Amino acid sequence: MKDAFNEFSRATAATPESVENVMRRLPQDGAAAHASRRLFRMLPGAPRGAEGRVLARLRAGKPAARSYAPPLVAAAAALTLLVMSVHAWWSEAAPVGATLAGSEWTDLAPTDLVTLHYLGEGTLMGTRSAPRIQWQRGTLQVEVTPNRGIALTVETSEGEVAVVGTAFSVTRDVLGTAVRVSHGAVAVRCADGRSASVTAAGPFTCAPTTPAGLLARARAMGETPGNEQAVIEAAERGLAGGAPPAIRAELALVRAQALSVLSRHEEAYAVAREALGYDAGARQEDLLHVAVHAGWRSAGCVAALPHLEALREHGTARAIELVMLADCVAAVNPEEARSSLVEALRLGVPADQQAAVSARLHQLEGGKP
Repeated sequence: MKDAFNEFSRATAATPESVENVMRRLPQDGAAAHASRRLFRMLPGAPRGAEGRVLARLRAGKPAARSYAPPLVAAAAALTLLVMSVHAWWSEAAPVGATLAGSEWTDLAPTDLVTLHYLGEGTLMGTRSAPRIQWQRGTLQVEVTPNRGIALTVETSEGEVAVVGTAFSVTRDVLGTAVRVSHGAVAVRCADGRSASVTAAGPFTCAPTTPAGLLARARAMGETPGNEQAVIEAAERGLAGGAPPAIRAELALVRAQALSVLSRHEEAYAVAREALGYDAGARQEDLLHVAVHAGWRSAGCVAALPHLEALREHGTARAIELVMLADCVAAVNPEEARSSLVEALRLGVPADQQAAVSARLHQLEGGKP
């Protein structure tokens, strides 16, 4: 019987793991320990001091001490941290989206850290922490609360503006994408490879990169006197971009005209003559006019005559150009010179040249000068 009892005692003895498990469920200090002792005292038939003896036995069988938190407290803390993390992640990763279209100034606050004020068209996408705006035209003003982890970008065909906290505006028009900063700084990366850190010290513009976009920029800049060099540069970039014939002719024309304004007549003539070598389409006549005047100023009749004859053949020669033609052919073809002067007077030469043209015509008709 004694052996059987010993065997039963060994079989039912508490293992270190089971002791650890019980101890985890019986806090030993503070209010929780007091509550556990009350529980022991409420057990039916428990003699006085039973709870103390059980706890003492548990402590005696407890493995080496280690720091731990009661499982329910630890689980609650872990769950709280998880919920907070998921909420924070969800808040940051929550998508944002809107169509931005305003013919009048419009306000929009996609998050409590980002405010938009715009006049034009674009699309808002991305997330609350990383909103992305594709801006198509007009002006977009952006205010981002700094030091709150907002990584906002504005994209256009000409470049990208990246910001983590500042106020700035983006204007997209025929001149390209202009970035102006009110306070702070933004990183601008242009599609043509240029980049800059832009501050309130001054605006920065990403120029168009397509031939059509560069043509629009060149034309717009050409409306302001003194921008001829910028017009030339825009046209040259467009011509280097593999433009189709119609746009290529337009680019060549604005380039040649700007060169003429700067009295760079030889260069203007070369540009116009080259453009006339391919299908210039609707710009054929305009290029002929530039070739005539730039050629006349750079090399006289030798350069201008072929284009003067082409204009007269097309019936689009101007009065002053017919006078130039008469001067070039008078020695070899007096009859053509005479008819050119007659036509010039009919079209109307400038008042200060009428007397001289009439005198030359009279001479060609056999009269005395």
